[in-house]
Amino acid sequence: MDSAAFAASAATARAADTGVSRLTRFRANPAYRMVAIDRLSPDRREAIGLADDPDVYGVLVPREPAGVSAVRAVDRDTALLFFTLQEAAPMPRRTWESLGEAAADVSARLVLDGVLEVEHEGKFVTSADAREALGIGACPLGAGRLAAISYEALRAAAASEIGDPAALAGYLYRYNREPLTPTWSRRIPDRDAAAAYLGWDQGSRADAIASRWARQAGSDSGWVHWRSRLTAHGVEKGAAVYKLYVSPVTEALPEALAVVAKELAVAGALAFKIGADLDGLLRPDKLVAYFSSFETLGAASSRLAAELDGLSPQGVPFTAESSADGLLSWGVDPPASSSFAVGVESWRLWIVQQLASALSAARSGGHPEPSMFALQRLRLEGVDVSDWAPGQSLWNGATA
Repeated sequence: MDSAAFAASAATARAADTGVSRLTRFRANPAYRMVAIDRLSPDRREAIGLADDPDVYGVLVPREPAGVSAVRAVDRDTALLFFTLQEAAPMPRRTWESLGEAAADVSARLVLDGVLEVEHEGKFVTSADAREALGIGACPLGAGRLAAISYEALRAAAASEIGDPAALAGYLYRYNREPLTPTWSRRIPDRDAAAAYLGWDQGSRADAIASRWARQAGSDSGWVHWRSRLTAHGVEKGAAVYKLYVSPVTEALPEALAVVAKELAVAGALAFKIGADLDGLLRPDKLVAYFSSFETLGAASSRLAAELDGLSPQGVPFTAESSADGLLSWGVDPPASSSFAVGVESWRLWIVQQLASALSAARSGGHPEPSMFALQRLRLEGVDVSDWAPGQSLWNGATA
């Protein structure tokens, strides 16, 4: 895929149309009560992941333990809206106008997340029960290989007996790993064996990599990190980070690494990382490169697609294809300064947490198709669920 086509694939991603209008009546979900964050003890804040988050005003706490599924953190604007809509009314005019074109989608998200209820046929509904009220239609499903793997993962998670949203997110995140076999365990028993298998620590391949990349000290236990010697580093504060996933089967990874290290340096990648041990090498996102712009990522993808043609792909679920076989794909990490990034390290973690939360809501609401509900909810965030590309407005600076 050339860079122009690459940019077009991102620009087409958009949120779903909804039936929400300026006259639609909402009310705060009576199953919740608001608790300001400074009313929570430090231990309680830490337990729900809100230790020092300046964007969080408070949390919505279930009034009855069995009523709703979880505590929800909210920012100041959402808290104000929750207090304002204690009695049913249309969205406040100032709120609606300040949101502009996003007003309908934001309203729908708050309903699907259970923060608000929406009026429909004389009663108020929320979460999975509100799909008809919001006028949200079916999501178009893509035909690509990675799209198929992603839908398969979502359906399997929906059909599983996993109840905890965090566990569901973990299941989705790990989907499409290669199996840990006795053969692989004997072949790569530790980190030293992994380095020898990949060939980055000795011989001509090590010299070729070291001439272009500096290994980073203090690499975490799961990854080996490399920083470019040829490309100026740094991403503007608040800017998103673009990432390219290279996902051959583990058997083909040594061959792929030699090509990737050369081509990424030429294409202007800032850095890349690769699994440090067998667990990291069997995962689908075993090799990830980082870029400061969408254009450089697209150019690198085009170069790699030609050079890696013929390698057997594994494929990374919940990422956007940049080669037809799923060997190469991409995503965009939330900017560190964005509220999307709270407690989230990466594009895929953010995606699976959104999906897991929606699956849990659909199950608790008795939705007949939890996986479809999860796709509809994610689409309202601006993700094109037909190809898993982030939309232009998903977060500032996220796409070209």
